[in-house]
Amino acid sequence: MLLRDSTGRSVEFHLYAPSGVDFAEDWLNAGCLPCDEDGVYFVDSIDYIIDYATDAINGCNSDIEGKLDADLVVL
Repeated sequence: MLLRDSTGRSVEFHLYAPSGVDFAEDWLNAGCLPCDEDGVYFVDSIDYIIDYATDAINGCNSDIEGKLDADLVVL
């Protein structure tokens, strides 16, 4: 999924399950995020989203029980 923050920075953000399925949009509940006609989702801070996912994968995100079994890829 494509993310853009308030500074104009854009990245491709992916969370891959062990099966190879990218579930980033579902995990971030992308349907609640503002989106432009090109499919770019707007967030306040890309770094916050990356840190949030990384903490979930490492098992230290207090919003997530246990570890998120996923590979994070940011391009």
